[in-house]
Amino acid sequence: MSILSNAYVEGNEITQADVFDRYAGRVMFPITDEGGRVVAFGGRTLSTEKKVAKYINSPETDIYHKSRVLYGLSLAKKSIQQKNVCYLVEGYMDVIAMHQAGIENVVASSGTSLTIEQIKAIHRFTPNIVVLYDGDEAGQKASDRAIPLLLEEGMNVKLLMFPDNHDPDSYSRLVTAEEFAVYLEKNAQDFLIYKARKLSAETKNDPIKKATVIKDLVANIALIPDTIIRSVYVKECSNIMEMEEQILQTEVNKLRRKIGDKGKSNYEQVVETPELNELLSLPKEKEVEEIIRFEEKELLRLMMNYGNILIDVEGEDEDKVKHSIEMTIDEFIIMELCRDEIDFEDPIHQLIMDEFMHEISNERLPLLNYFVQHQNPAISTFAISNAQINYALSEKWGRFGVIITDEKNEVKKSAEHFLFSLKEKKLNTFILDLKEQLKEQAYEDVIKTQEKIMNLEQNKKRINKLLGRIIIK
Repeated sequence: MSILSNAYVEGNEITQADVFDRYAGRVMFPITDEGGRVVAFGGRTLSTEKKVAKYINSPETDIYHKSRVLYGLSLAKKSIQQKNVCYLVEGYMDVIAMHQAGIENVVASSGTSLTIEQIKAIHRFTPNIVVLYDGDEAGQKASDRAIPLLLEEGMNVKLLMFPDNHDPDSYSRLVTAEEFAVYLEKNAQDFLIYKARKLSAETKNDPIKKATVIKDLVANIALIPDTIIRSVYVKECSNIMEMEEQILQTEVNKLRRKIGDKGKSNYEQVVETPELNELLSLPKEKEVEEIIRFEEKELLRLMMNYGNILIDVEGEDEDKVKHSIEMTIDEFIIMELCRDEIDFEDPIHQLIMDEFMHEISNERLPLLNYFVQHQNPAISTFAISNAQINYALSEKWGRFGVIITDEKNEVKKSAEHFLFSLKEKKLNTFILDLKEQLKEQAYEDVIKTQEKIMNLEQNKKRINKLLGRIIIK
C-alpha cells in the first residue's frame, strides 16, 4: 500500500526513506471480479478538503482492468437474474447502502465512466436496467454519458430520481428498508418517455427550443438497435411532443444511416435465404416488411454483380416523344428510386445504396470487389454474405418473383421487377397511413388528404400494370 517519493535505489537498498502510505486517511473498498476474487482496491478520503481527491483506485494490472469490472457484480448477479433487473449506481457507498436496505441486484462502475464492456457484463444477466445516479450536476453528466451507451447496447433503460437531490446512500438512511424498496418500485420511469414529457413541459411556449430538444430525443431513439422498439418510442414520443409521427420517424431513419456509416451493425438482419413457409407463417405486416427487405437486398445484389451492364430504357422528352436511353443497371435503379423518393427500410441497405450514389456521382462504377474490400465492416460483411447467393428454386416462389433463370441475361427484367414490386408496397404503406390520418383530421384537411390518396392510387395502378408486363422465367 506504500509508495516512494523522491527516493532512489542503489543495488537493492533504498537510500532515501521518504516512504508514505498511498491510502492514508481513506476508507478501503475491496474490488472483486465476477467470481468474487479481490483484484483491486478503492480508497475514499475521510478529509473534507476540496483539494484532496475523493477516490483513489488501484492502478490497472494484468488482473484488473477498471473498464471491465463492476463493483458488487459478484454479489449481485444471482439477484439480478432472479428479479430480471439491475440497479446502476455511482459509488461504492451506494451499493453498500442498498444491500443494507435489502436490495442486492445493484452494481456500480468501478471508479470510471460506464463502459461498453461493463454494459455487456450486465446484459448477460438481464436486459433491464434502472439508472440511480445522483441528482447533482456530476450525477446528471454521468447519466448523460451512460444512457446513450445503454440504449445502443439494446438495454431497456429506466431512470429513478430521488427527492431533494438525495442519492441512494443518503435516501436509504432517511427512510425504512420497506419504504426504500417501495420507492424504487414505484418511481422508476422509462427514460425516453420521462425525457419526452419533461422536455415537452419545459419547451411548450418556445418553438425553437422545442425543435432543439426534439433532435436530442430523436438522437437517443435512433441508438436503439431493435426496429420494433424504436417504432414504439417514435409513436409515444410523437404524441407527447405533439409532433407528426412520420417526421420523427424520418429523422430517426436518417440518424440510423449515419450510425451505419460509422461501422455500427446493430440492426435486425434479414435472413439470407428466407423460406416461403417461414414468410407465410408471419403476421401480414411482418411478412410485407420481410419481403421489402428481401427486395432491397436483391436490388443491391444485382447492382454489385451486374451494375456496369448497359441496358436500353424508354424515356420521354418535354414533348412526350419517346426515346430509347442507354444507361447502366446501377444508373437505372438509382434513377427509379430517386424519381419516387424511395429510401430503403434497412439502414445497412440504405448505407450501401448511399455508397453506390456517392461513387456514381464521382463517375465510378463500383462492383462486388469494391464492397467486399470496403473499410466499413457492415458493408463488407453484407457483400460477402449476400451478394453471391444462388437461391434455390421453388414453384411456390412465383408469388415473390424470385429469379429462376440465368440472371445475367435477364438482369433488366429482374431489376424492373424488384423495383416496381418495392414501389408498390411502399405506395400501399403510404396510402394506408393516409387513410388512418383521415380518421382524426379536421374537415378542411380531409379533402387534401383524399387528393393525395387518389394520386397515390393512380401511381399504384400504373406500377401494377408495369409489374404485370414483367414475367420472370
